[in-house]
Order: sequence, then C-alpha cells, then structure tokens
Amino acid sequence: MPMIDAVIFDNDGTLTDSRGLILNSRQLLLREYGIEKTIEVLDKEHQSLELYEELCINFERRLTQSEFETMAEKYRAIQSTILADSVKLFPNVLEVLEQLKKMNVKIALATNRPRKSLETMMEVAGLNGIFDVVISRNEITKPKPDPEMIHVSMKLLGCTNKDRIIYCGDSETDMAAGASAGVKTAIVPYKPGPTETPPTYDLKQLSDLIQICTDGTYH
Repeated sequence: MPMIDAVIFDNDGTLTDSRGLILNSRQLLLREYGIEKTIEVLDKEHQSLELYEELCINFERRLTQSEFETMAEKYRAIQSTILADSVKLFPNVLEVLEQLKKMNVKIALATNRPRKSLETMMEVAGLNGIFDVVISRNEITKPKPDPEMIHVSMKLLGCTNKDRIIYCGDSETDMAAGASAGVKTAIVPYKPGPTETPPTYDLKQLSDLIQICTDGTYH
C-alpha cells in the first residue's frame, strides 16, 4: 500500500514546458501596445510573476481592472494561435504519471490556466484521459496561491488525509497554495528559482515522487 494517497500537479512549468509559449505570448501582447522587449529580457523579468504584475511593470503603473481584462483576453487569443507549436512535456512526465496510477495513487491536475486553453494544451501534450480529476481556473472562485483548487481536488478525489497528499509545482505560488491547504508539497528541479515558502520535497527529478509515494522516504 502506498504511503501517499494522491498527488495533485500544477501544469505550466511542472508537467508541460510552456515557458516559450508564455514568453512569446507576452512579447506579442506588449508589441501590440508599442512595447518592444526581447525574449531574453522578458525571461529575466518574468520568473514566476503573474500576468497582471508583469504588465504593470512594463506599463510602469497599476492597470485598472477593465484594462487588464482587455489585455488578458488579447493574451489568451495570442496563446491559442501559437500553443500547438509551443508546448512539450518535461522528461519522463508520462512515465511517472502512469507509474503512480499503477501504484493506485490518485492523480489530479490543478492549474490557474483557463479551461479552454488547458484542454488544448492537454491534447497537444498527450495528457488527455490520464488524470482522475482536472481543475482549471474556471472551476474555482479564487486562483492559487489561494488553496481553493487544492481543496476542491481533494474532495473530488475522495482524499481527506492531508498528510497523505502532495501538491507538486514549480513556483512560490504553488508552494504557498500547498502550504495553505495543509498538504505536503514538492517542487520540480526545473523551477525558476528558490521559493519563499519551503517545499516538503525539493525534487532532483520528477521520478523521485515514485519513491516518496512508495515508502515516504526521500534523500
């Protein structure tokens, strides 16, 4: 019997390498407003900033809600046009997910990405039909770092013992959400940088989750 009942995963930067998609989309969005930034500069600025914070930095002021909603809609439209050619899985993702399922560990996807975009990304990446539960930004009222989507995932998975649940992500947003939810956390090795909220497990490779779920050990 595994030591962990469920692993809930973030998507972008955790399972799918969508950094190119995000940076290219942000470059094209800024270009529409007359702001020209190279991918290299955006990469340094971006790190794990949410879209709103990054846009405020580039426009050098706080955007109104109406302004941001208009820009966010343009951003999503840009992403949809380049998504198919800009997304790939990180190494060994499918193998790890399939092994967890064979171990009877439930797996869920909980991400701030909107449902329509997520469905396209999952199809492109070959992730359809793998997860027991999939939660997007559309199914909750408060996105991460609020723990709501983790709590919803736990309820739908039928898992209530927080000591036997891991939330796996790549950013401070993910670690803060997991900590607030009261579950264990794991951060992937290809994270943008250190997080303010320390993870329970600082993974050297994604497959480390197999050992953790098997006997609870990690070295």
